[in-house]
Amino acid sequence: MTITTSQLASGLATLLGLSTEDAATLATLFTDWDPTTPTDLATLVTDFVSASGVRDESYNDWWVGTATGGPASDGYYPITVFGGGTISLPSPAKMQAEMARLTFKGATATTTTLNAITGAATNDVWLVSATNRLYGRTSAGAWIDLGPAGVEGPIGLTPAVSVTITTLNPGATPTVTKTGGDEAPSFELGLPRARNARHSLSVSAAYALEAGEMLALWCAEQDTTFDVAASRAKAKVAATAATTIAIRKNGSAWGTITWAADATAATVTIASPTVAAGDLIEFVAPTPADATLAHVAITLAGAA
Repeated sequence: MTITTSQLASGLATLLGLSTEDAATLATLFTDWDPTTPTDLATLVTDFVSASGVRDESYNDWWVGTATGGPASDGYYPITVFGGGTISLPSPAKMQAEMARLTFKGATATTTTLNAITGAATNDVWLVSATNRLYGRTSAGAWIDLGPAGVEGPIGLTPAVSVTITTLNPGATPTVTKTGGDEAPSFELGLPRARNARHSLSVSAAYALEAGEMLALWCAEQDTTFDVAASRAKAKVAATAATTIAIRKNGSAWGTITWAADATAATVTIASPTVAAGDLIEFVAPTPADATLAHVAITLAGAA
């Protein structure tokens, strides 16, 4: 049984786990060689495999190399080529480190406008729009062509996002509304206000009221608004005739609490039910006093 040189090269390549490119090179060597003995053939194959191993090892060293590794500690590694020569290439880690130092500055129309840029610094990168190519600034002050720019994403490098916030009533459900397109989205956030603490004011007199007496005196510790509709006043002993307790703010008339004749429940009236911190509130019995009204309780309800 005989085989061709190409078949021999292919078989050896498969046996040794060589690449298609190496198999082709091996076939060429066999074609150009005029064998005289099996020993010569064995030597040729051994030398070829050894050279392939050196080259593969150099590839591996380059691939796993660091940014500061290599013979000169500069991130460049020698790659062995066929024929015994080497070329020095930066490792992937070195290239990644170099890319991290680049700063994209913007776009300019042409290489002429690029060269006219003032204040350019080392590692600055500009896009020349006319050719869609990127140029980097070297430490020597020259511009080098870094190659074509990649395809820009559908929303650009950074979309123009705007956010506005509106306040909602206490207890309302928060909302998020988006308007605008992907290039310039606008978000409106609706956030409910916190509920104000209710500050109610309660006074009582567990006896029959005397003419003109001051039932209670209260100083507001903070700004407060009262809910007049929710406020209440009641007496255990009904008034004989219509009777009114006056409410004063800082010495001036502010509101009233009025009982109808023979009534135990009263009506609270305050035109402007807001007080400021430090305001003084007084409750003053009528003159003359009602003959029977007694044991009254008054509550001015704080607004929510």
